Amino acid sequence: MGQAQSIGSILGGLPEQLVARGNRPGMKVDEGHCDRHGPYSHSVPEHIQGGCPMCAIEEADRQRWRQDREEQQLRKREKAQRRLLEQKEAAEGLIPKRWRNRDARFENYYPHTDSQTDALAAMRELASGVCDDPEGVQSLILQGEIGTGKTHLAIAAIRQALSSGRTAYFTKVARLMKRIKRTYGNRGDEDELSILDSLSTVDLLVLDELGGNTGSDTDSRLLHEIIDERYDNDLPTVILTNIAVENLDQATGGEAATSRLMADGGQLIVVSGPDARLEPIQERPRSNPGKLL
Repeated sequence: MGQAQSIGSILGGLPEQLVARGNRPGMKVDEGHCDRHGPYSHSVPEHIQGGCPMCAIEEADRQRWRQDREEQQLRKREKAQRRLLEQKEAAEGLIPKRWRNRDARFENYYPHTDSQTDALAAMRELASGVCDDPEGVQSLILQGEIGTGKTHLAIAAIRQALSSGRTAYFTKVARLMKRIKRTYGNRGDEDELSILDSLSTVDLLVLDELGGNTGSDTDSRLLHEIIDERYDNDLPTVILTNIAVENLDQATGGEAATSRLMADGGQLIVVSGPDARLEPIQERPRSNPGKLL
């Protein structure tokens, strides 16, 4: 096979009117010699410096290759980060196994009512604020019947906080009370003060099933202290409950605790909607994750 023709020889065989297109307004003929590809002559806009067109094509190919490689490396890093996050969640018990398996995120929460849409927006805003700077982020109370997505939204916020490097803790109130009381009489490796200190400084605290505990004076004192300490530290607390709104003061440990949760723009959203736990699987949305229904 003979040697490939140079750009100059190819252009030399073209009709004169095509080669002369550099005379058009705003265009110029760029001619030169490339050490790699030989002589060249082509038409370019006047504001372009010009140069060997074959070198330009090769450089564009190299840039595309580098971009593809960077995108592949980014996908690998994101996959590794997700794997590390899942391992961290499992190791620390931050997210119950049921919700780890369900991969609860904001993108796969499907509101059916206006109140669910409001809850999604409020929890998303809270999670975004925690990721940026948790201090000053307002607390949030989601009250509603079971199956309306309160826990799903809270888990999504926990995931987002952890993925951004923030600290977070999710617990059911009854389980937390048992954990603290287990320390009484030196029956565990922890003590009440260390547990309360950790809860008062974590960037995001979610207390699930408020009102599901015994409601004893000890429970009320502990809940009030946790909420009060987090209020003093200017950190957000998320409360999930299905008890009646008029009973919130009693469940949180007193009117003062509820007032602290609602201070500085804290929200109480009454979430209503169908029980997703009873919804037939075939009726659940399967496309357009995050689309408001």
